[in-house]
Amino acid sequence: RFFREAEPITVIEALAGQTEMVLLGDPGSGKSTFVNHLNYCLARHNLDPTAGWPDHLPNWPHKWAGLIPIPIVLRQLAAWLNTHQPKKRKSGLLMAYLKYSLEQMALEDLYRHLREKIDQGEALLLLDGLDEVPAEGDACKKIIAMIDDSAVLKSPKLVTCRVLSYQDVRWRLKGDKWKVFELDKLNNSQIDHFVGAWYGQLAQKGAAIDPMVKKEKLQAAVRRDDLVELARNPLLLTVMAVVHTHKGELPDSRAVLYEDVIELLLCRWETLKTETCAVDEPDFWQMLQTIGLKSIDFKKALWELAYAVHGRHQHQKDKKTTADITEDQLNKALRKLHPEKSRDWADTMVRRMKFRAGLLMETKPEVYSFPHRTFQEYLAGCYLATHVNFTDKAKELAKQGAYWWDVILLAVGRLIHHDGDYDRPLILADELSPDEVSEKADISVLRNVLLAGKIMVEIGLT
Repeated sequence: RFFREAEPITVIEALAGQTEMVLLGDPGSGKSTFVNHLNYCLARHNLDPTAGWPDHLPNWPHKWAGLIPIPIVLRQLAAWLNTHQPKKRKSGLLMAYLKYSLEQMALEDLYRHLREKIDQGEALLLLDGLDEVPAEGDACKKIIAMIDDSAVLKSPKLVTCRVLSYQDVRWRLKGDKWKVFELDKLNNSQIDHFVGAWYGQLAQKGAAIDPMVKKEKLQAAVRRDDLVELARNPLLLTVMAVVHTHKGELPDSRAVLYEDVIELLLCRWETLKTETCAVDEPDFWQMLQTIGLKSIDFKKALWELAYAVHGRHQHQKDKKTTADITEDQLNKALRKLHPEKSRDWADTMVRRMKFRAGLLMETKPEVYSFPHRTFQEYLAGCYLATHVNFTDKAKELAKQGAYWWDVILLAVGRLIHHDGDYDRPLILADELSPDEVSEKADISVLRNVLLAGKIMVEIGLT
């Protein structure tokens, strides 16, 4: 769904009324998924017009049912542009890249046919990921000029971009012809629909036991206070659905759940969008392997960074938002991993992370944050759990107020469910609990008793 002048409409309704449209959304909000779905349905309809594929696009204009979808991933176009240095400019650049792409697939005979369809207004140009075109160098300017000039082509166009990037003039398209819409977060009914569709597909494939029961369990689980905001993001909801499918439930322990989700998000960096804006640039995991590191080394750097920024954020009035992480802070944290403290290596890692809907999101130019406060608290808790004097450090943080409680509890969860360490959590709970609590006890004493009780719940004792 989208908001235009505060009135929600569907993505199909938004696109159906435009010939030049920009679709904005946060990382993981579903921009590329929609492009792929639209591309698939239109392509299947052209292959078999009697199969009813337009029915999968409610309210899609009948006159557009026969459009030939032409998907173009803009980061790939940028990589080709930097490597081949074509002489073509503006809309000619788009046609040159289309021809090149077809040649790479041994489909060069289709070029003339597709070019005619574009010129006759019988194609749909799907230009995905404007924000993934690097702003440095000439590539971004040339691609912006290419897209702006594509109005000379009669076929409708859809461009996708992240909300933040489009606020930057370097990525913004010119002129009033481009109508801009922004993806809304999922509401409760949409979350329920997704979960129902997820388990419905698994049931059809015979890949789930008691799918209806699991569907209801997951729909209830994502209503948890600590999960409901995560579930409003399609990517994070999908990750939770994957965890639920494999485990049969979402772990009661938040520490276990967040570790599972983070592991999947890290895997996403490795398995999706592996093409880079520079064709000779290694992928995320290769960057680690070249210096003999593993994923745990990277995660430890994030633990320390999350702990540091969480501490700096504690005096802010808003206790629910995530802390800002500057690109320089991120670079310094990653540079520590490199044996030669290479800034170039760290810069490349930051660039790789910037265009992945993973553990860090760019919230404004060169400023990042974790996708949700609980990720920040969990990662900070992982760092706290490694502290040599865990008990003393946790007691010191507890004195600073409830701001650190979730970090402490998640550290306890990490120690128990990941390390199998019950001793240190039990010692902490014991030291937070005085032998007796008088009626005149200081409020700090009562808070410690309450925290000790929460620790015991996390441990699973009664």
